[in-house]
Amino acid sequence: MTQTLYVDEAKTILGKFEGKRKPTSTELLTVMFDVERSANAMETLGDLVINFQDPEATESQSADMNALAKELNRASDSAYKAMTEVFVVLRDQIRVEENLLKMCAQTGTLSRKKSGPSN
Repeated sequence: MTQTLYVDEAKTILGKFEGKRKPTSTELLTVMFDVERSANAMETLGDLVINFQDPEATESQSADMNALAKELNRASDSAYKAMTEVFVVLRDQIRVEENLLKMCAQTGTLSRKKSGPSN
């Protein structure tokens, strides 16, 4: 349930961009955080499935639980990889934005110097 909430929030944000515009850094950060929380939730659930198996479970039931735990861990790994990909895009986007801010600051400083002191 928790995972669905995070995934749905990330999907909603990403759905806004369908070729219309690039996501903002804030939106990418939110998506990255949602994906990371989903990955954590799946990893925790996978661990719980293994750690709290019924000691009286049949061999077939234990095999099913182990398969479920593996699938949750695999999904968690995929989510962590997706989070890393979002991080790389976000890092690169922030780098570009920081460079633009530096250029704007330098341009503003040059403009003030050219206009001289005001009386």
